Amino acid sequence: MGIFAKLGLLKNKDKTTPQDVQAELSSLKADGRLHKRIKITDPTLASLTLADKPTLPLVDLSYGGIAILLPANAMSPTGAPLNGRLHTLNRFVDVKLTPVRSSPSREIEENRVLAAFRFVHEDSAPLLFLRQFIEPSRSGESLAYIAPTMRQVRYNHQDWHCFRGEGPVDLLLRCQPNSVTPAEFLLTFRTQETYWDLSYRNGQLSTGHTANSNSSALDRGVDSVINSAELNPYVLRTAIFILSSCPSTYEELVHPIIELAKWALNSSTKRN
Repeated sequence: MGIFAKLGLLKNKDKTTPQDVQAELSSLKADGRLHKRIKITDPTLASLTLADKPTLPLVDLSYGGIAILLPANAMSPTGAPLNGRLHTLNRFVDVKLTPVRSSPSREIEENRVLAAFRFVHEDSAPLLFLRQFIEPSRSGESLAYIAPTMRQVRYNHQDWHCFRGEGPVDLLLRCQPNSVTPAEFLLTFRTQETYWDLSYRNGQLSTGHTANSNSSALDRGVDSVINSAELNPYVLRTAIFILSSCPSTYEELVHPIIELAKWALNSSTKRN
């Protein structure tokens, strides 16, 4: 049973006990997925606040724990559990953390220590919250360039950049001449049986979804998109998480899409 199914079971229970959560964590660890760390290279994506400290930048994040940068001598390697608030973009969840260790981090930032914490999962809320960040990020890490010979005829021209990752996640992108500014794109990703999409055509950003089993970008193409009246915050957030974790080789291409999605998400949040 995969991570989505496992956490879905937790979500559907009327009341989750600490024993339920620990059982699921043990199962995830057996699957070899618990300690897979997601590197946080964009400080606007995720951060942590503790009661007596300002917002702290994250170094990495997993279902089991978190690493942050702290001022030197700010914490001891072990101690009592701490209450904190984990932020990802415009959302947050309250978490309980146990300090594990700290070490000098001069290679990252002078006069800082790299502090590691373990999550104390007493209910399913933090796990469900983490899933919405970690799983898209894993898909983004797996994005790979699709050779022109493997694409539809329309997209085998050098003007088009096509990618596929686990999930599956697909991205079709055409840039303005001699630039990385998007002219049009279609990003699709699947959550269980639903395909979600983020598209950009004729200067308009839109989101949508379908239950069709052949609804990835590579199957459909950008012409199939129907503009929606309202932008879906879930799609915007997930798209940002996916693209922010892509291999560094493609960062220059996807960065404008990330910034466009961030702008749309911030605008939507202000309106609401």
